[in-house]
Amino acid sequence: MVFEYLEYDLTGILETREIRMSQDHIKSWSHQLLKGVHYMHTNKVIHRDLKASNLLISKSGRLKIADWGLARSWNDQMKRLTNRVITLWYRPPELLLGCTAYSPKIDMWSVGCIIAEMFRRSGFLRGQTEAEQLKLIFEKCGHPTPGDWPAIHDMCPEWKKHEPLIVERNPRRIRDSLRENVTNSLWMTDHALDLMDNLMILNPGKRSS
Repeated sequence: MVFEYLEYDLTGILETREIRMSQDHIKSWSHQLLKGVHYMHTNKVIHRDLKASNLLISKSGRLKIADWGLARSWNDQMKRLTNRVITLWYRPPELLLGCTAYSPKIDMWSVGCIIAEMFRRSGFLRGQTEAEQLKLIFEKCGHPTPGDWPAIHDMCPEWKKHEPLIVERNPRRIRDSLRENVTNSLWMTDHALDLMDNLMILNPGKRSS
């Protein structure tokens, strides 16, 4: 098999400080990523491993989604999918909480993490274990509540092990967290915050698609 050669991957660009990025780069790559994911989901395919290193970029700035090894076709009748997918930093809470009847919304959480990473030039949620990853998510995105996510007990068998007392619940502070440690705070517009906020909603049923 012969594939088109693309010179860079997004992780390499973000880690190479000599490569100067602009707000226009973030806008363009976010737009191309969202278009690609929309096309994929429209055709009933979920990627299940979206991350910065799986996004290839040409010298002219074209972005392409790579590494389809965990991708699969999907329909809403599937109830027993493996939840051991998606690299930890980009894994959504429903998978970390044991959900096996998930939807393409798992990819949208990963997209939110990738866009946040472009603003910071480093990972947004950098847990080293599943427990630490959940802790980071709950610190920044708050704990789910019955009002926010009524079906969490049915969807996520591991939630009962992590459910806090009411007085211990963290509030949602994702917008403040996204503003921290960004390369240029002026690039973090209200529209950008709205996009990432909606992509990183805990309840997949309310997450942007």
